[in-house]
Amino acid sequence: IKIGDVGAKLGRPGLDNGWIQFSHVRIPRENMLMRFSQVSENGTYTKPSNVISQLAYSALIQGRVMIVASSNEILKKAITIAIRYGCSRREFANNAGGKIMDLQSHQYKLMPILANAYATHFASRQLLNYFHLVLTELENNDFSSLGDLHSISSGLKAFVTWMVSDNIEVARQTCGGHGYSAFNEIGILGADFLVLLSGEGDNTVMAQQCAKKLLSALRDSMMQKKLSGSVKYLESLKIDEIPQFSCDSAAQLRDPKQMLKLWEFLSQRSIIRAAQTFQRNSSQQLNAKVDESNSFNAWNASMVDFITAAKAHSYYFIVKCFEEELRGPFFTTGEGKSVVEAFYLLFYLFALYHAQEQLVDLLECGFLKPLHIRLIRDQVLQLCKEVRHFCVDLVDAFGMPDNIINAPIGYFDGNVYENYFQTVKNFGPSFSTPEYWDELIKPFTVNDERE
Repeated sequence: IKIGDVGAKLGRPGLDNGWIQFSHVRIPRENMLMRFSQVSENGTYTKPSNVISQLAYSALIQGRVMIVASSNEILKKAITIAIRYGCSRREFANNAGGKIMDLQSHQYKLMPILANAYATHFASRQLLNYFHLVLTELENNDFSSLGDLHSISSGLKAFVTWMVSDNIEVARQTCGGHGYSAFNEIGILGADFLVLLSGEGDNTVMAQQCAKKLLSALRDSMMQKKLSGSVKYLESLKIDEIPQFSCDSAAQLRDPKQMLKLWEFLSQRSIIRAAQTFQRNSSQQLNAKVDESNSFNAWNASMVDFITAAKAHSYYFIVKCFEEELRGPFFTTGEGKSVVEAFYLLFYLFALYHAQEQLVDLLECGFLKPLHIRLIRDQVLQLCKEVRHFCVDLVDAFGMPDNIINAPIGYFDGNVYENYFQTVKNFGPSFSTPEYWDELIKPFTVNDERE
């Protein structure tokens, strides 16, 4: 028996993973792991029952659900540091000593990330509730929702972690040189976070898991079957009909129903386009059973479109969760009623900012007109400007104490330079003259009279 260490990991030096190798070692049957699968005394293998397989499957889903939630907490930390620093740091060129957060480019970098943090907060909470609901169903041998939970948790795991990874780096860069300092944890967050893009399933594989469910749901919709869960909106899908986006002003654009309509169509259209690409490459009808002998090549030739569809579906889920939360009791009759307008600004910003990535496709298919392109882009900038006015309050609402923030440039009191300099002094060496100065160093600092 040989054992060893697999070496250091990026951003996770404390993880002590190892390997073990058995050579000519016989493991007694009673020491094998046979809780679910069995090997009889005569060597016959018995695979686990379908119920056991499904229950084991749910354990993998839990990991993905938890990753979405933990990713959101890490994003909250990064954007808290970046916004508090941006609202304290001043520049002295054309801004007359104003704060860098008042620069449009700075707002455009950070305000959408703040919207992302709240959007994924609400989505992760609803995903967790969905997970608990499915667990209750599983206890009653009801597996009807498990496939949908697997699909949407896979999609969110992929696209939320990709989003957060990109957002952490943008937030770090907005902190300038301080963002590179080891004293400010925002520089370390990125490396620590990267493992979640591969852990519990590679993101590209997870996106495809989500997409396969979408293709199946599309076929069911075409056969007039009832849908449920995250794909229920595909029941209203009409492949040959292109509705018109009816917003022609900024006021009309700030309508939750219009945002849902925009993202519902965007997701449906992305799924149809991916399915049609698959159909062309497989020579099959969309509502036909998949020909396994030809499905791999067809899927491979359609993979980029399917990943795009999975992204649109995942983002639509986030938009829908955000809008449902704003219609919930906390924001309509509870403590959140007084701040609901601010959260609607975040909702519009999230929906429109990410819709910008798909403007070409939406224009090409005829859903949007050229007027809408300029309107959406202008609204994103305007929303960034409006959210900026209360962005500090919004990150303070996360309630993260300074010992968790672990970055003197992002502490609650906003005293960036005092906190940072104190940290440097506490860590660094004494500023007094060392004992060896006069004898060893000072002679090299005075001119040699012989020259």
